[in-house]
Amino acid sequence: MIDKLKSAIARYDELALLMSKPNATQNMKAFTNMAREHSELSKLVEEAKNYIDIYEQIRDDEEILNGDDTELKELVKDEIGVLRENLLIHEEKLKILQIWLVETKNISRKKLIVILGSTATGKTRLAIQLADELDGEIISADSRQVYLGMDIGTGKDLNEYKLKGKKIPHHLIDIADPREEYSVFQFQQDFHDTFSDIHKRHKLPILCGGTGFYIKAVLMDFHLPAIAPDKKLRQELENWELEDLILQLKSISPQAAKNSTLETKRRVIRAIEVEINRGKTKEKIRTPKEIINNPIVLGVEYPREVIRERITSRLQDRLDQNM
Repeated sequence: MIDKLKSAIARYDELALLMSKPNATQNMKAFTNMAREHSELSKLVEEAKNYIDIYEQIRDDEEILNGDDTELKELVKDEIGVLRENLLIHEEKLKILQIWLVETKNISRKKLIVILGSTATGKTRLAIQLADELDGEIISADSRQVYLGMDIGTGKDLNEYKLKGKKIPHHLIDIADPREEYSVFQFQQDFHDTFSDIHKRHKLPILCGGTGFYIKAVLMDFHLPAIAPDKKLRQELENWELEDLILQLKSISPQAAKNSTLETKRRVIRAIEVEINRGKTKEKIRTPKEIINNPIVLGVEYPREVIRERITSRLQDRLDQNM
């Protein structure tokens, strides 16, 4: 990776030199192409230089840790942990910028960017940086942050949606009453309304979150019925074992059992609820939605030990805030 980054920096410097020569403006088309490439590379080169500096500092510190100087070892022991964390952050940004460079010629034709990953991987931070770079707006895909309140427990920090003193537009946070159920069906409707509105304003929608079923429902265009919760049925089924619930669903509708996600009792009960009540209530007419072709999907991943440390730190912060 270091060699590739150094090559990008060398190309950037080469373009700057070529454009500075007296005959550079004689062929305006060639000059324009060079200027465009130079501008595009500038974002990558700035991040690449930061990455290389940190990488070389870590390498120097590792040499000290492998040496015999006890005092120096103590000095760099804490520093190297911070440097490695910063290296991972810059590595994330470089991955985003590299993908952006590939897509930059047709980014205006892209309908959606998706950023997904597990808890504490920095998805929101990346989405904010990308929204700032590409004039985008963030659509949250978090099944808990849709609810009003509960800010600490859900990790909701609206002040996070700021960069360089500028507020980054965000959507589908604090939109539902916690006393009422907010379904995947409702998320689909709200997403498409928001998605269309952002496109009408010639901005780039960035879907960001860790609720995988929300994201799947959008990207795979799930056909979900608008059937209200059946509280009586739920009370009857909540004490059933998962295996018995699955058998019950299969007996009602083998096709539904085949197509449903059967990982949790809650989801199986919802599938039973839908199949039993299908046809009893008048379903909303499902209007055709705009198909999202070729979205850019970015998955953020960190080593397990790094995520564990981040989650522990985050939990302690929330406990300190009287969660």
